Amino acid sequence: MTTSERRITPRLRVRLPGRVVTGDGQDHRVEVIDLSASGAQIGCPYLTAGHIIPRDRSMVDAVGFALSLVIGFDGRSPADDDDAIEAVVAYSRRVAQDDYRFGLRFGSLSERVTERLVACLDKAAAGD
Repeated sequence: MTTSERRITPRLRVRLPGRVVTGDGQDHRVEVIDLSASGAQIGCPYLTAGHIIPRDRSMVDAVGFALSLVIGFDGRSPADDDDAIEAVVAYSRRVAQDDYRFGLRFGSLSERVTERLVACLDKAAAGD
């Protein structure tokens, strides 16, 4: 089964600032690379990935752990923790010397986040 066949909803390319909050409360800046109603791909420098991945996990197989993602839907730095999306890491991998990617599967979304996410996806689908 291919990745696209496993995906619940199609992903659209975006370039949005994001912020990840780990289980131990650490805050890290990331970039949201693609987005769907059910998940996202985020990217960050390799060193940052080392801080996002729990200490009891290997960088090689760092999946299945929870984190929170705050997306700057307006293109500005995300600040409002009320818009945090609870997510689980579905995949992680190093894609270049200093580029690491995480695939996130979203948990339940608040009504406010759902509205902002749908508006962002509509805008990305329209090519804006």
